[in-house]
Amino acid sequence: MHDVCPITTDGEQLSLCFDSLLPATSDVTVQTFVQGDLGSSNEFYDVIDQDGNNLGQNNGGGECSNSYDQTDFVMTQATFNTWVATGFVSFIMDASIEVNPICLQQDVYINLVYSTR
Repeated sequence: MHDVCPITTDGEQLSLCFDSLLPATSDVTVQTFVQGDLGSSNEFYDVIDQDGNNLGQNNGGGECSNSYDQTDFVMTQATFNTWVATGFVSFIMDASIEVNPICLQQDVYINLVYSTR
């Protein structure tokens, strides 16, 4: 379950929102995938949850790579289920200002991996 969001401006913030989710029966793995202008140490995406917490960074897999780089984060079952009860779960993929839309493949997506009842 994911939507691919292309970056169109330098340092863009991309919002990814999931709705109609079932509650989790265990912790949730947040899989982030990025590709594009990510060849330098100052080119990355901060992954921010809907409470504004920075989960960490996905630093990408190189300059204009044709494949996605994956970085995973773990979210507690309790936090996830609290968000599910509100009707949606959202994240922001916040590109550093050095990430520019210069590559043919320049986008991000998130998968949520978890067990349900």
